[in-house]
Amino acid sequence: MENLPPLPMLLMAGVFAFFVIRALPSAVDMLKNGPKGSAPEWLNAALLLIAVAAFVLFLMSLA
Repeated sequence: MENLPPLPMLLMAGVFAFFVIRALPSAVDMLKNGPKGSAPEWLNAALLLIAVAAFVLFLMSLA
């Protein structure tokens, strides 16, 4: 991305900012009014994230 002229970089930043501005109200509403996870569900999500991170570290160690 270092080779891009300033205008495309600014356009990409503008598109990203527009996306964040448009998505933020929906995300806040989903967090407030969405279903709440139970302790086993959160534990399952954490274990899956740890497993993915361990797999990525394993693949990186092969290179």
